[in-house]
Amino acid sequence: MNTCHFYRVPLLRAFLLLMAIGAPASASATSFELDVKDLQTVAPAKRTPKRKTAAPAASAETKGGVSRYTVKPGDFIFKVLMREYGLSNAAAEALIPEIQRINNLRSITRLSVGQTILIPLAGPRTTGRAQETGERREPAEPAVAAPPPEEPSAQAVAPAPAAPPEPTVPPAVEAAAPPRPAPAPMVRAVETAPPAYPVPAAAPASASSFSQRLISLWQSLVPGQERVGPISLNGKVLSPEEFPLLLAADGGKILVDMKGALLPRDKNILAEKHSDIRLISRGTGSERDFFTVLLRAAEFARVEEDAVATIGSDPQLTVRADYRITRLPAVATRGPESVLLFLERSGSCLPAALISTLADNGITVAEFCQAAPQPPSVPGYEVRGITGTTPCELAVQLLDALTVKLERNRIVSGSMGENAESRFSIRVEGYFENDGKKFILSCNDNDSYNYTLFRLLQLEGYGVIQLGETDDFAIVADRILTALRYPHSFGRHDFTHDRYTVSVVGFRVTRLGPVSGRMLIIDRPVDPAFAELLQWER
Repeated sequence: MNTCHFYRVPLLRAFLLLMAIGAPASASATSFELDVKDLQTVAPAKRTPKRKTAAPAASAETKGGVSRYTVKPGDFIFKVLMREYGLSNAAAEALIPEIQRINNLRSITRLSVGQTILIPLAGPRTTGRAQETGERREPAEPAVAAPPPEEPSAQAVAPAPAAPPEPTVPPAVEAAAPPRPAPAPMVRAVETAPPAYPVPAAAPASASSFSQRLISLWQSLVPGQERVGPISLNGKVLSPEEFPLLLAADGGKILVDMKGALLPRDKNILAEKHSDIRLISRGTGSERDFFTVLLRAAEFARVEEDAVATIGSDPQLTVRADYRITRLPAVATRGPESVLLFLERSGSCLPAALISTLADNGITVAEFCQAAPQPPSVPGYEVRGITGTTPCELAVQLLDALTVKLERNRIVSGSMGENAESRFSIRVEGYFENDGKKFILSCNDNDSYNYTLFRLLQLEGYGVIQLGETDDFAIVADRILTALRYPHSFGRHDFTHDRYTVSVVGFRVTRLGPVSGRMLIIDRPVDPAFAELLQWER
């Protein structure tokens, strides 16, 4: 009996305690069920608006399965596909030919700022990423950055915990939500990215970087360079400014590390991923040393340093280039092509006349320079050609070249002796004055009577130039220049410039008087290109 009483007392106390707390426990359970139901109904309802928020931004940019993209500074197609549309390296390379076709683009790197290009959306993955990118680019960008669209996602995740303190979970998840709009900083970073594969024509030559000039030069050396785009490393596109990619003559590629920034592991990754790429560094050596290594890596048929090319005999042009490159032609029916490569020396490019003369003789020129050639501070030589066939024609043309006014068939009078009253008159082939002195030109020295009269005129202060019937260009020019007292010399003269030398046979003359200057007088028609080159003689 005592035993039963021992067990009854605790059981009675437990029963009374259960009755006391029964009602509150039931309310709590009821409240918990309502909260879960509410969360389950709210979450799906608020996911739908998020999907609809992205759709308008994409539809504003995508029509008929094609996305319209406006080119910004620093853009090139490969970079746009990977950055804006989230394509992988392989997917971007596969899509580029189709983009070139529908946009009629000859180059994937030469894009104009503000140009609109059409980008086909190749599948759901591409479309989804294009829509996401469209949200960032279009004016509807607040749809991604604004807080309201982010809250449904936090509530959709919140039902996962089943603990009673459920209302405190959404703020915790919401605090972790801000990292989701991370793509926005990526768009801003692109504004400061290095410029795309070069557009030398869009910027003044003086503003071109070493990499831009290098790629521009390479386009003139290796056909197909304009179709070469940058490559990626560790998920990032290598900037053409710091890592220009060049096409080799044998079809391989050369990656130039401008600042020596590639680590050994980066080089190993590139070697495994791109077996056809050769790595070289710009280094800290001279420009000449760098090009020697670069041209060796390019695998041209032949490369000759300190090359010399000679054209013609009189006049003769001798050109000194840093390199002569022999390359195989794109068309098999043609022979090897020769290219003279000039590096920058005096701070300017070659004169257009020199490039034209070389091109007329089958020699192509490639230059690594920036500034247009500047005329020398001291004028060069004015070239004049004398082509007459008789002594008198030669004399008339030479005086005209010297800007001396000649009167033809002039009657000149003189006196017989110093105090003689008897005077005489004679018709001469030419009469002119220079530096205050009178001159007579006679084209026939066989008349003894005229010879006597000329001697009398000399006594009165006339200068007499008598030419023989067999006198050639050299004799006629020497007599006239001597009579005028112009400093002159006849022979083969070499006129040397930094890059070339022009060798010509003729008279080198220093003209005096009101019209002064240096002249080169030759006995043949003047080649305009050679005449321009001599204007650059220093």
